[in-house]
Amino acid sequence: MDKLLKKLSTISEIHQPGTFSSVQVADLTQEVIQRFETVIEQYGIEFKVNFDSDLTIVSIPFLLEVTIHSLIENALFF
Repeated sequence: MDKLLKKLSTISEIHQPGTFSSVQVADLTQEVIQRFETVIEQYGIEFKVNFDSDLTIVSIPFLLEVTIHSLIENALFF
């Protein structure tokens, strides 16, 4: 149920995306990785991220977070 609500929230956000701002990609990626920490440890997954640690982009933070979350989730489960 929680995943369904999150996806509905995401769809709503896509249609009314919010404002652009600078996003530290490394920080955001680390936050998302921490959400999957249990799965990563449980299955002994070696997780590597390959980009500059100071990479900053201008984006809509929530939508970038959803994108990174989906990429990591797909990498871990599929």
